[in-house]
Amino acid sequence: MIRRLTIENFRCFQDLKVDGLATVNVLVGANASGKTSLLEAIFLAAGGSPEIVLRLATWRGLGQSIPISRQRGSYEAIWADLFFRFDQEQPILISLSGDPETSRTLRISYNPSGILTIPASSDKRSTAMIDQKFDSSAIAPIIFEWTDATGEKHQFQVSVTTEGLSLGGLPMPSLISFFSSSFTAVGNPSETAGQFSELNKRKQGDKIRSALRSAFPDITDISVEISRGMAMIHCEVPWVPHRVPVGLVSTGIQKLMAILLGISSQARGVVLVDEIENGLYYKTMPEVWKSLLRFCEEFGVQLFASTHSRECLRAALPTIAGNEQKFRLIRMERKKSQCSPRIFDGHEFAIAIQEEVEFR
Repeated sequence: MIRRLTIENFRCFQDLKVDGLATVNVLVGANASGKTSLLEAIFLAAGGSPEIVLRLATWRGLGQSIPISRQRGSYEAIWADLFFRFDQEQPILISLSGDPETSRTLRISYNPSGILTIPASSDKRSTAMIDQKFDSSAIAPIIFEWTDATGEKHQFQVSVTTEGLSLGGLPMPSLISFFSSSFTAVGNPSETAGQFSELNKRKQGDKIRSALRSAFPDITDISVEISRGMAMIHCEVPWVPHRVPVGLVSTGIQKLMAILLGISSQARGVVLVDEIENGLYYKTMPEVWKSLLRFCEEFGVQLFASTHSRECLRAALPTIAGNEQKFRLIRMERKKSQCSPRIFDGHEFAIAIQEEVEFR
């Protein structure tokens, strides 16, 4: 469990502290108030690899191809938007504090004493293309440094080869089992099929079946089958004579299934869901919240989910009742160039919903 989150100089946060986090943490707030950035900060610190930065760029709609020239500005442009007000002179610090398994700190900064050499040739198959331009100014490499709960440092310097950026393997084990962004699809069908297969081998597949039937009564069974040459989760529904891929029936069902499988696939991890209500019918949301809390408790997973929907928040009330200590509401607010949170415990969260207080 992450109990405290601190962020310095990341995205829209110059200095942010969030204390008293719980099992289920719900983020609300206006557009551009920092909800997604807060999720990204946790994702970066808990994920343990510079490669995550490229995924964030794709989810933000910034494209997959990264042109790199032999100029300093070209290399630094890849990382510039991570820094508060694009000021790359100040390091980024993201700290997760709580249970030993989840406590870690990430520092992102340039190494002023290092010199990065960028080769003149390029591999056209690479997502990071390198052209022939040359800038005599020295390029300082960016350093991602994770510090674990024991104080051991895991440092990675992002270099450039003829094939593009060299991001290497995971310097630290990842705590993240799933990240769903409003900019992405619901996930890779083969990955979710593999997760369900592993769960089923442990004789726990019925947990997913039961949760899906509670939210979507028409789903009578699910199984892993081969379709279009790959393993996919198929479901049985009364209006089709044979089993079909879940994605053909409903992307909402597929999304819930992917989240629940993400929770179950990595015990004592963290699950991040941006705009959790997307693709889900409002009448199914009470059962969705009930299943989410049940799975989080059973697998020891912590959930951070953002939403803009009043109906989604109202649907959480039956699950919050009696479980107030397991819920937190985080309202993100923007004041000029900075974003900051207001924290409400589960009791205040429930009262606000009951009294129809507008806090989104």
